[in-house]
Amino acid sequence: MTKAKKKKKKFKKMTAAEIVILVVITVLLIAFIYMLIKPALRRTQPLGNLEGVLEKDYSSYELKDENNADDGLDIDQLIEGQLTVLCLGFDEEGLNTDVMMLFLFDIKKHSINVLQIPRDSFVNIGQTGKINGVYSVGDPDLTPINRVVSVVRETFAIPIDRYITINCNDIPPVVDLIGGIPIDIPERIVYEADKIIEPGQQVLNGQQSEWFVRFRHDYAEGDIGRVKAQRIFLAAAMNKMKDMGASLITMLPQLSEYINSDLTSGELSSLADFATNVAMDDVSVYMVPGEGATYNGYSVWSIHKDAAAELMNTYFRPYQKDVNSLPIYELSNTSTWYDNENANLNDIFEGDIPDILRN
Repeated sequence: MTKAKKKKKKFKKMTAAEIVILVVITVLLIAFIYMLIKPALRRTQPLGNLEGVLEKDYSSYELKDENNADDGLDIDQLIEGQLTVLCLGFDEEGLNTDVMMLFLFDIKKHSINVLQIPRDSFVNIGQTGKINGVYSVGDPDLTPINRVVSVVRETFAIPIDRYITINCNDIPPVVDLIGGIPIDIPERIVYEADKIIEPGQQVLNGQQSEWFVRFRHDYAEGDIGRVKAQRIFLAAAMNKMKDMGASLITMLPQLSEYINSDLTSGELSSLADFATNVAMDDVSVYMVPGEGATYNGYSVWSIHKDAAAELMNTYFRPYQKDVNSLPIYELSNTSTWYDNENANLNDIFEGDIPDILRN
């Protein structure tokens, strides 16, 4: 179906899952700090080198305009006009990527689109088939980080320029470092028998924040309920950052200990120059469309192939030609319920809180 005949669905935008700390700290907060003190930085110093560099991308990306002009960003990009960064959060053992978000910085349009990829997304790799296990059981000829990047790139047909990783164990010290997160908890959270968060207004410490961002069992929607719950935490965390202001600068040495990336300080500084001038209305978070299914006895997220292709074409290929389909195997496609959910960061700040326990 041609673009002229096909009416685009208005995709609703989804906020991030337990990636909240990753989003706030590594992309916005750290970028802001680097922008302020960039004259004192070594511009070629990587933030971390534990994962190594990404393999060269030999994919052929068809552009809408072959004469795509230089966008002025001082970072090597696979496609001029955009920079795509994959953000990962690891479990306690550092073997599974429980958090996976793709950031599309549209340099020319001054906007940021974020794609949340549920950790249970089915990619037919390993015993569970889940994307969160690719880091450990993916292509043996690739390094772990390149296994993940390769699968995300091939599944969604999108280039990936850089990556940022953090371990979920690092959430408590990061939150404690900034003095906790003031938040209004809508429902009683029982993470474990002796790990309970009562409802109401309070300041979550680091450990409590980890419980909140990882809790899922009592939500009617399971992992997707957890995804929705993070809108509340994201709004609270961002408001905390705004209140702290310049005092965050003194925390840079401690914060940098928890982050690993192939971005250099100079590149992150350039990205910060861009990101800090983007309006909150122009920062949107989307979730991969799909529905729950079962594979080998495991609960997985069956990606809706056509809806995912349309989502990517609409919001994550600003300078690429549209693709007709994606190499996705659907286990189930019986409902469009999760193809449409929306909010942007400004909505979050205005208190647009989801019904996280709806059936």
